[in-house]
Amino acid sequence: MTGNIPTIDPRFKTLGDLCRVHAARRPDHPALIFEDRTTSWAALDRQTSQVANVLLATGMAPQSRIAYLGKNCDRFFDVYLGAAKARMVLVPVNWRLAAEEIAFILKDAQAHILFVGADYLPLVEGLRNAVPGLQAVVSMDGPHPGCTEYTAWRDAGSTQDPHQGADTDEVALQLYTSGTTGLPKGAELTHRSTLAALSYAAAGYLGAWSEDDVCVVPLPLFHAGGVSYGMNAPYVGATLVLLREAQPALILQALARHRVTKLGLVP
Repeated sequence: MTGNIPTIDPRFKTLGDLCRVHAARRPDHPALIFEDRTTSWAALDRQTSQVANVLLATGMAPQSRIAYLGKNCDRFFDVYLGAAKARMVLVPVNWRLAAEEIAFILKDAQAHILFVGADYLPLVEGLRNAVPGLQAVVSMDGPHPGCTEYTAWRDAGSTQDPHQGADTDEVALQLYTSGTTGLPKGAELTHRSTLAALSYAAAGYLGAWSEDDVCVVPLPLFHAGGVSYGMNAPYVGATLVLLREAQPALILQALARHRVTKLGLVP
């Protein structure tokens, strides 16, 4: 820490390093829990490398945008951190928007690939027609006509870490404003700015965080609050429990089931 400003953990140059470091230290420790699926740090490191290698095989240039439209799911972090390893940028899309608004964001971001959760598969055909720049649509929750199924798509990639050497000042995430006073605008978050924000949790500014914590995130990951709070656990090597959405019954169930120590909610 420099003065009152925490410093980034020197082990982390980019977001992809979160998987690498924790997989090497505690390979079997749970990194993600979603419903009945638990992913260890070693498995997350392999899966993000697979995502990165499939993205690189498309020939897309560094800093190309890919988009995610779906409710909370552990596979969001496959795609987010896999894109980081490939030097590409994830654009989470607000699933509460109308189809026309979603199409605007996809066109504005120049997204090449769209990852879609089951609830929004009925929008796929219309989005393909409205966004001609889309090269592929990947279904996150099983087969769907006109889409590539996610696990088949991911598992086509090698588990070997591609080690692309991303610059810490490259963009990792592009979030969109609500557009209340105009059209939505993309806010670019770099690896450095994201890691700097996360360092505040490790320094105790958001309460004492440790690798033994279990954190529940019901907030939507398309929102800065959800994805930012959700990344605190991967930063310190803790376990992140994801809820599909913020339903009181799901939150209470998770608290009882997982011995939760951290919970991200709005005031």
